[in-house]
Amino acid sequence: MLKKRWRKRLGLVALTLTVFGLPLAFGLSNLLLMSAKGRSFVAARVQRVIHLETSVQGCTWSPWNGFTVYGLLIKQPALLGKAISKPILTAESIRIHPEWRALLGKRLVIRGIDIQRPDLVLAIELLSQIPSAPVEQSVAVKPPDLAAAGQPTGGIVAAPNTLPAPAKKPPASPPQASHVVTAPTVWVNFTNARLNVVSTLSKAPLYQISRMDGRLPISGKNAGSELVLDGIKMLGNAIPSAVKIPVKWQAPVLNFETVNAGFFGIDCKLQAQIVFTPGIPFLISGIVPKQDDKEMVFSEALHAKLGSIAGQGRFQGHVLAPGSWQGQWLFQTLSMDAEYAGNKALFNHGHGLMMFQHGILRCLDARLIGDDISFLSNGMAMSDGKFAANLRIVATPESLAIIAKRTQTDSAPPQLTPLSTPQRAALDIRAFGFPGRVFYQPNPAAKPILIR
Repeated sequence: MLKKRWRKRLGLVALTLTVFGLPLAFGLSNLLLMSAKGRSFVAARVQRVIHLETSVQGCTWSPWNGFTVYGLLIKQPALLGKAISKPILTAESIRIHPEWRALLGKRLVIRGIDIQRPDLVLAIELLSQIPSAPVEQSVAVKPPDLAAAGQPTGGIVAAPNTLPAPAKKPPASPPQASHVVTAPTVWVNFTNARLNVVSTLSKAPLYQISRMDGRLPISGKNAGSELVLDGIKMLGNAIPSAVKIPVKWQAPVLNFETVNAGFFGIDCKLQAQIVFTPGIPFLISGIVPKQDDKEMVFSEALHAKLGSIAGQGRFQGHVLAPGSWQGQWLFQTLSMDAEYAGNKALFNHGHGLMMFQHGILRCLDARLIGDDISFLSNGMAMSDGKFAANLRIVATPESLAIIAKRTQTDSAPPQLTPLSTPQRAALDIRAFGFPGRVFYQPNPAAKPILIR
């Protein structure tokens, strides 16, 4: 009889714990996640992965909604944060749907991710900080020694329809699937996403997408979808209509199909690829097919007519190994008739070559060559955040004296560099420094001026 009573009591205790204990544990765990300690715990786990200061406003979980993080905020790197006030990423909420059975077995298997209102602000100077290194603020800033742009000699090879690709095979080449994937497709859904590409040297964004909606397949069976991008602007020039990007998933490769785009009146084709294998290789490529008789409009005051233009670029590496990121960009143009604020100039040809490797962004050579005036430049942004850029303007001394009135900050006579012929001289202009402290030198004899 006594045994029956104990069994009955144990049953009532078990029933009570089931009815009241589990909801109580569920409520207490959510209260803990919403507390200051819980928020700090989650933020620290995110910060450990991305190595940037992170905070969250709250976290919750439930068997039906998974884990949700509210008010995620990831700050810019310390050096960039002094010049760029907006965080690198904010999101209203990020919801992760795990496979609960796998989680009980201490394995994280994700069934889907929902992201609401992510806002990504990327500074181009971020590339120059990979790998990042602290800058000693107390040391006087001096421009790095860059190769001076020399006198233009010889001609230029006519721009081909397609420019030669690098000899190395891109790491993002899709491997062949060895078996058919039958697991359900895992989707990343995002709503009202925004992207801004900025620079410490410009108050306005260089590139922005005001709204981006869509879903990306990242695992499981083959699938397709599309992204819708709206409110696209590049250097203040807007694309009037929304852009749709077809997306194709064929495990383990995610392809962003070729999109016909344009900038400043020039047609171009863009595509990208991500491979979900160790390191997550990626490749972003673009091509400007050879085009004749094009007009580029940069602003109301600046526009140019081109006889011919062509170009190509690519950016590749492994997402999880920023030290592997590398890229190169090349363009060529023939016969450019430019006009700025009523002043006209004719250039016979021009080209530009940029490279990114080992955390250093280099403009190896960019120039526009004309009979009356030529522009030659180079520059670099280094891994410690320092940068320098040189611009040489070659023209008659009389023309340079007029130009100097616009480039100099005082009324002192310009310091020109003599060339081999007295009919030509050069005006050399420099900018250098690091994010938050940018110096401008209007001529070699002038004292550098702090502009930011």
